[in-house]
Amino acid sequence: MWSTVQSTNAQTLGKGGLKQLEGYYQFRINKEMYLQFSLQGKQLKLTQLWDSKTMLFDQQAGLNFTTKENPGFTLNFTKDSLNNINSVVVMGKDVWDKRPDYKPLPEIVLSAAEQAKVKLALQSKVQAYIAAVNVEQPQLLAKFVQEQVTEKLQKTKPIPHIYKNTGGVELYKEIVFQPGKRRGVYLLKGKVLTNFFELSLTLNEQNKVVEMDVYEVRVPEYPVQKFKNETEMLLALKATAEALNRTNIFSGTILLAKNDQILFQYACGDAIKSTRIKNNINTLFNIGSMNKMFTATAIMQLVEQGKLKLDDPISKYIDTAWLPTSITNKVTIHHLLSHSSGLGDFFGPAFDQLRYGKISQLKEFKPYIKGDHLAFKPGTDWSYSNSGMVLLGVVIEEVAHQNYFDYVKQHIYQPSGMKYTDRYNLAQAPANIAFGYILQADGTYKDNNNSSGIRGSSAGGGYSTVGDLYRFALALLNNKLVSESSKKLLFTDYMNKGYGYGFQLRNTALGKVIGHSGGAPGVNAVSYSTVDQGYHIVVLSNYDRAAQRIGDYMLQLIQ
Repeated sequence: MWSTVQSTNAQTLGKGGLKQLEGYYQFRINKEMYLQFSLQGKQLKLTQLWDSKTMLFDQQAGLNFTTKENPGFTLNFTKDSLNNINSVVVMGKDVWDKRPDYKPLPEIVLSAAEQAKVKLALQSKVQAYIAAVNVEQPQLLAKFVQEQVTEKLQKTKPIPHIYKNTGGVELYKEIVFQPGKRRGVYLLKGKVLTNFFELSLTLNEQNKVVEMDVYEVRVPEYPVQKFKNETEMLLALKATAEALNRTNIFSGTILLAKNDQILFQYACGDAIKSTRIKNNINTLFNIGSMNKMFTATAIMQLVEQGKLKLDDPISKYIDTAWLPTSITNKVTIHHLLSHSSGLGDFFGPAFDQLRYGKISQLKEFKPYIKGDHLAFKPGTDWSYSNSGMVLLGVVIEEVAHQNYFDYVKQHIYQPSGMKYTDRYNLAQAPANIAFGYILQADGTYKDNNNSSGIRGSSAGGGYSTVGDLYRFALALLNNKLVSESSKKLLFTDYMNKGYGYGFQLRNTALGKVIGHSGGAPGVNAVSYSTVDQGYHIVVLSNYDRAAQRIGDYMLQLIQ
């Protein structure tokens, strides 16, 4: 769970200026990771001590900073009751606590011969790890951990098996070599999707691994594959899809279209493993948060009809059985759509105890939302809120005088030609529905049929097909659902977070890309549409990984 803090927009640096931000900060979740902040002219310099990477930040307001290269990469410093800087929140979620007493260990000076021995020992560990994760055999990674990793690290940090994310990796390059710290950082390249992982290793004197981190990274300098024509590109996509199937790192469906022409479709894997029912192109998958696109579009339809306004306080539609007026008078429809309300998430220990299908109507979310509070003043910050999206569904019901699920079926699904999309009870589901599967430590899979208490909501959890989601994107971009002016509102990044009204946004070489992803245990889905070029990418999976990576890979292909 991400840690959360109160907004700091109203706070200022006061005496001491930027100087008081300098020092070392410890990651609250992983105590072995530290950041260092120092001044470089009028900018704040961030150094990641585990890989020596640096970034420069500019002050925006008060204790808030961002970087020109990536405006979504934010720093929000906080103060304690004595007005001293005590932590920083990175990208609105990761909390790092200031540690005035921390002093990094000095780097030991080694001779050239000693440095060569350290380099060789590190490279040996890198190759041993690659060999352990290049096959779908968890016991090989367990053997690597037992033989190469200290007992202390074994007890405190799991070493990830990334085969299911890559189909195998190869060493791309060495990034950092710190012989005095007996430490190296290496870039690993996935064999199937060309995705990248950073591997950092630190050894003790006995050449055992005492620190190890593996995490996925973007590598902008890696050359995008170029094709002579569309046929060549589609052949490459087909080869990749077949490799995904062969390595069992993907189970699901893939669709690529341009305007009204489908260029490529593919299905692989099991919809239901116990009966060996295979996925086909019309298989229904849980789409997670992708329902948010339907909810936002429905709200804009009602705005166009004059039945509500974006600046309406939600107290006009949400009664005090949900939230007190001290909250609903401050939160507007705009705040809920743009995730700038300050409300949180209904997911939590109590909600997680629900058995599957327990919640079938939006009003049944009330016990899990009514205790919510505002983490910040509405409109001053951004925090992804599933609770806010449920409340938008309640607004639709109040304004349209119609059950939310009936409304989107009549006004979103049917006009778009979406034949299969709906919420479903798995106990009474149609034959072409896929169960979600979660990979276990021993390499087997467990279905997720009891992992959610809901059967779809205005926040997510419905079921759809790649074809239906493509048809929705076509209808939306062709103004069959809302007007051009409403689309502009849907696709505006109000808080510089890559998010509009219920749609994720990104800028690429092909122009603006709109859509949404969905994820949960046993659920992974993504839909991308290039607004100007007319390309549509939809990937749905009943494994909880790969779909978004495949979607990103396909975006690279069409560029």
